[in-house]
Amino acid sequence: MNATSPPISRTFCRALSIHGLLAWGAVFAIAGSTHAVEGGWEAKRSAIVDLAARWCTAVAIQDPALTALVSSASQEHYRKLKHFALRADAGSLQDLHPTDQLQVLFFRSMLDPAKLQAMSPQQVLVFAVEQGMIGSDLRRSDELREVVVSGDSAQGRLYKFGRDDRADRGLQYFEYEDGKWRIDLRSELERLRVDFDAFVARSKLSADE
Repeated sequence: MNATSPPISRTFCRALSIHGLLAWGAVFAIAGSTHAVEGGWEAKRSAIVDLAARWCTAVAIQDPALTALVSSASQEHYRKLKHFALRADAGSLQDLHPTDQLQVLFFRSMLDPAKLQAMSPQQVLVFAVEQGMIGSDLRRSDELREVVVSGDSAQGRLYKFGRDDRADRGLQYFEYEDGKWRIDLRSELERLRVDFDAFVARSKLSADE
């Protein structure tokens, strides 16, 4: 230091040190926060990908335990279809989408009313899977990719047989309930509706026909 330079006070040095420590602390805090966010995102993505794999496997082998993987709203949907199958008249059925109408009519034709009455919504769902009404194109080797999480909802796309050139035609949806991610059957119902609309377009029939 130049002999003519004024001395640097201890107060100034102390203030400079404090500001430096605060700056470094902010840097580490931001880095730590970023790491935590990335870690949280990866944990969610991993849980959702694992759920999708378990769902595809359970449906492919028709494991009744598949009902434990679906959302409460999905189970409620099959409770309503059961109700329609047991009690709805022709006019009421028109309120349903044609693919739901078909499931209701299949339940009526394939199940004795007393047996259907005794079935839980979960058992009705398992029956729908066993009969190929939903999930018939899911395979154990399907892989979920393109995962997007927004709050308690998420979506992704299955790649059939894990192949890059076999992206599924629809999205897979998920809901976070009671501390766990669960399958939203909107995925399967939308797939049915897309296929139904394509069939109607090819056949040149109206949906009512």
